[in-house]
Amino acid sequence: MHTSTFLGMRTSILVALGLTVAGACTPGKGGDGSGGSESGSEATGEATSASGSGSSGSSGSTSGSGSSGGSGSASESMSGSGSASSSGTDTTGAGFSCEGSTPIDQNFVDPAAASGFERCPDGTIHRVEARACEAPATPDSCVDNSGGGACSSAADCTEQPFGSCQQDQAFGGVIASTTCSCVYGCATDSDCADGQICRCAGDGLGLYTECIDGGCVDDSECGDYLCALSPDTCEPGGFVTQCHGPGDLCFGDDDCPDFQPCYWSTYPEPAKWACNDAVCGRPFLVDEVARVAPVIERAGWSAGGPRPTQGRLSPALRSRLGDHWAAIAAMEHASVASFARAILELMAVGAPAELVADAQVALADEIDHAQRAFALASAFAGRELGPGPLALDHALGGTIDRRRLAEAVAREACVGETVAAAEARIASEACRDPAMARSLAKIAADEERHAQLGWRTLAWLLEGLDPASRAGVLGVMEEAIESALEGLVTAPPVAADSPEEAVARAFGLLPAGERAALVRCALEEIVRPCAGALAQRVAA
Repeated sequence: MHTSTFLGMRTSILVALGLTVAGACTPGKGGDGSGGSESGSEATGEATSASGSGSSGSSGSTSGSGSSGGSGSASESMSGSGSASSSGTDTTGAGFSCEGSTPIDQNFVDPAAASGFERCPDGTIHRVEARACEAPATPDSCVDNSGGGACSSAADCTEQPFGSCQQDQAFGGVIASTTCSCVYGCATDSDCADGQICRCAGDGLGLYTECIDGGCVDDSECGDYLCALSPDTCEPGGFVTQCHGPGDLCFGDDDCPDFQPCYWSTYPEPAKWACNDAVCGRPFLVDEVARVAPVIERAGWSAGGPRPTQGRLSPALRSRLGDHWAAIAAMEHASVASFARAILELMAVGAPAELVADAQVALADEIDHAQRAFALASAFAGRELGPGPLALDHALGGTIDRRRLAEAVAREACVGETVAAAEARIASEACRDPAMARSLAKIAADEERHAQLGWRTLAWLLEGLDPASRAGVLGVMEEAIESALEGLVTAPPVAADSPEEAVARAFGLLPAGERAALVRCALEEIVRPCAGALAQRVAA
């Protein structure tokens, strides 16, 4: 039961902080996994307000500042159906070049029809023109509505046009929920609200045809740049379009470090296209950018790790799992550097021996985690993989002071590592391969201990700060929570019972929709209540 998993993690952190626990909340009461409790009220016997230093926030996403488009229907140019086999587009502008982009087909359409979106050679997806979606209502995925959800079939979804019935995923007890919800599609931009466009389902576009935030309608609104579709942090596809411009930090994934897609970022302001450094575990940040070493073919980092049975895996799924675990391995490897730096920083501010010693143990844990993950990546890839050189330029620069260190611990450990620990626990519980399950359970237990260490470290650092500085650090934590929630756009869940997703999940790869709901629930049901309890403690 995930209710007990999240409550157990929250309890362990509060106990590590020396606080008592009274009452419980139920993660994911809503069918979308967004969480139905009031941010973990009654988390401690000392405080019933768990929000800490800020509002509870919205889980949705807006197009942010810098929007260049108005109503989606203002400049429509519907051309009906079209085949993706038509020639692509050459777009070259100031700061961006996309020569030979390939049209993307709509899903659920036969014969093929173009979606109006095209993919550049570097992977950037942009909207060339508005096209009518020929399957405005996505086929149903609901297979189990025994829990009494909103629908059992599309016949129950009639409040708006183009209704379909999709299987929910929730964290109120089971991943593949026993409820289903209505999802409403669209045929053209005119079916959507002002400021939205109709995005067809398609490869890289999204699972379902639906209205999304449209900061731009198509390339014609963006001058010398493209009207690009921003990839979501956790869900497959994109849920906002925005023009690229001269102030952007990236124009495609090739401009970003490994495993960091170029996406539309509304935080910090001003909004712009930037590299998405959302990572698993404790990130190794240098100048606010997460660094990882490149994954290369080499021996020495995968010996002794789990080697799962792969007889039932298709080549495509084996490749997908290999890429996933290679990314996780690179992040775990970077966490070694993060803890090494943390030990030096703790010593620089006079931390007690207990915190320094526990950080040293955590560093050794991360080496073990990296080896286990590289072993999995190697097994799925069919060749030995390991990390290349990790760039350390400027990693130790700057003056180390107590407040700056507290802010970093709040962001990287109390928010980032706590969420990563929750994901590791759920992935270990989902895994069905015995060797992998044992290995992931070990990683999950270690990551939970690391999260507790982060909260203990922050509590000690806050005790040595003045009230204004404490409030500033807690404000940074709240901003980090809000930023993470902002990246989790509410979207139809992945059908957890689809054959490929079920097999992938059995090997530790959670469906994107499930992971998004998990992250949201961990932020609302673990991080925020613990932040509120800590705020009450340091204010006493």
